[in-house]
Amino acid sequence: MKFKFLNFFLLGFSVTTSIFIFLTIDFIYSFYLNNYKFPHKTRNTEILKKFDNGFYDLEKSTSKKASWGKDIFYDIYINNFGFRDKSLIADYSNKAKASILFLGDSNTYGILGEWDHNYVSMIINDTGLRSINGGVFSWSPTPYLYQYKKILNYDLLKKNGLIVLSIDISDVQDEATRWEDDIYEDYPRNRLKILKNNSFFNNLRIFKNKFNNLTCGNRIILTSKLRKILNTCPRIYYTNNRFEEIIIFERSAFTWQSQEKLKHHYYPLGVDGGLNKIKEKSLQINDLAKEYNHKILIVSYPWPAQIAIKQDKINWSLFLKEICKEMGDNCIGIADVSKEFEYLSRKQKNWYSKYFIKGDIHLSEEGNRVMARIIRPFLIEFFSLN
Repeated sequence: MKFKFLNFFLLGFSVTTSIFIFLTIDFIYSFYLNNYKFPHKTRNTEILKKFDNGFYDLEKSTSKKASWGKDIFYDIYINNFGFRDKSLIADYSNKAKASILFLGDSNTYGILGEWDHNYVSMIINDTGLRSINGGVFSWSPTPYLYQYKKILNYDLLKKNGLIVLSIDISDVQDEATRWEDDIYEDYPRNRLKILKNNSFFNNLRIFKNKFNNLTCGNRIILTSKLRKILNTCPRIYYTNNRFEEIIIFERSAFTWQSQEKLKHHYYPLGVDGGLNKIKEKSLQINDLAKEYNHKILIVSYPWPAQIAIKQDKINWSLFLKEICKEMGDNCIGIADVSKEFEYLSRKQKNWYSKYFIKGDIHLSEEGNRVMARIIRPFLIEFFSLN
């Protein structure tokens, strides 16, 4: 009996020691590899400020080294007001106010590339107008309203300024499942965190997410490669998702799939509830904009699914056009990037690889260039008249 116990003990000890040595080597290797590949421009800090109710915002005057896949490495700067920028210091203030405020989620923020590769930066460079990039990843109209109020408190957007409101396909699910007003705070709360707070399953989910972030990301590269070879990482950590998988993501399927099939993915409000929240919060942004003499341009742009699969349940651009119509004269129009991509897809068989990042739903640099080209004429006309 003692002999068997000793064998088990030695086996466990050797396995544990081997794993520890492997992880130590992996950590050292990953640390030096990341420092070698990244240019030494920024402080390697976290950029998120997190709140007890599950909400998060960007920290001020901070920066981060970021990457996507094997070959894309770039620096992220958050300026002194807490918005993504080309440097740590904004070129706008309450004495030199911005003309344009861009509101949106990860595509507006520019989550997968250099500052110059994003449509916001392209428009700023082309027009020369001071602009605020108010985009934050995984936000939607409820946080957009919070963001707009924050900018009003800072007094950063001049009178007769313009809000470019880019409403993303994923905002429907985020409004249906995640973001809601917090009656005790002036910022939104995460519905998922409130509903499941302190439960065993919620704590298990949090641990699982943290474990995946550690072992499937770029912090320990060898472990991440091993898990991906074994196909044990969640799909979001892969940079080689097949096109056939990308176009059937539930997050963008509501334009072509029945709401009944999607109800678990859009719980508790459902697809209609998410759409209604988008309209409600967009109209609240509009009401506030009227008080401060700000106009709104709504931007419609697709995920790959909206180009590849006929939108026979809900047409995304038509839905946003109805919101613009309800805003009245304060909405100067719809920049219909979706329509342009549909046109380009009929001309080019390789439209996905050209306009989207491989293995992902976000726009590539070329896709951002198309988006900037469609939005730009609205801005030029608006500011020539104002």
